[in-house]
Amino acid sequence: MNTAGQTADFNSSAGAEIKVVTKRGTSAFHGTAYEYYKDNNWSSNTWQNNWLNYIPGDHVGLPSYHYSRFGGAIGGPLIPKDVLGGKTFFFFNYEGFRYPNSETIDRNVPSPALQLGLLTDSKTGAVDYNLNNAPVIYNGTPYPANYGCTGLCDPLGMGLNPLVSQIWSKYEPGANAGCSQSLCDGANILGFSANLSLPTSSKFAVVRIDHDFSSKQHLMASYRYYNIQLASDDEVDIGGFFPGDKPGTPASGSSDPVQDWYLVAGLTSNLTNNTTNDFHYSWLRNWWSWSRNGAPPQIPGLGGALEIMAGQSETQDLS
Repeated sequence: MNTAGQTADFNSSAGAEIKVVTKRGTSAFHGTAYEYYKDNNWSSNTWQNNWLNYIPGDHVGLPSYHYSRFGGAIGGPLIPKDVLGGKTFFFFNYEGFRYPNSETIDRNVPSPALQLGLLTDSKTGAVDYNLNNAPVIYNGTPYPANYGCTGLCDPLGMGLNPLVSQIWSKYEPGANAGCSQSLCDGANILGFSANLSLPTSSKFAVVRIDHDFSSKQHLMASYRYYNIQLASDDEVDIGGFFPGDKPGTPASGSSDPVQDWYLVAGLTSNLTNNTTNDFHYSWLRNWWSWSRNGAPPQIPGLGGALEIMAGQSETQDLS
């Protein structure tokens, strides 16, 4: 590894230059296997979850998961006899990584009263405004259509938007946390907190072939493959909108996958006692993507997706 000052033979790079040397097979078979396992069941809860647990009625527990990195390698002679003047060897290595990561998310959700069309003046906490055209009953108390208003609370007579009401009742989970975002007023808009699963998994494989044409001619070829799947919190479904998701259980609707292929071949020739020629050819394909669920209409007949409870302070809410 060189950190700075690379010369022209390293393309005069301004950053670090790292050489990765892959093992090669030998005349005897050798192999290894390993796993690194880490469990969090004996770990303490996060500060944010513990803070939420101080609020009466709230409880966000520590998610149970383990961290596992495992793999194996084997190398040896590929062909038991000499071919084209020499021996042929192989080496293969595979490594997998599994990490069921998680984080605590906070979202704004409408209060039960707001879902009925009862708007509370949170500044005074003393007046409720009924935005429905017909009286409603909340917590055993009847609210007439013009309750809390000197005139009509809804001058146009439109009432609570039925599409918004339908989406709220179907896709918004109940509040379970105190206010932690700017829009949460503790009366009309409440808080929802839960653990969001953000699993990470990857797999890596490398195979190398070596052939000695003679004591002065060495050929090598190697292929490497890497794939990583990273769930992200850029889109989160808290209402069970997408198939397989459950209301009140946050589910990631986004991921950032990466997939790489790398092929290299080289011929090293000892031309004389003090002259060596090293020829290499390599091909690299680095593919990555931002994978996101689409935003289809939340109910049949709706022309497009509605953005309800907008203004989340962290990431987009699909519900």
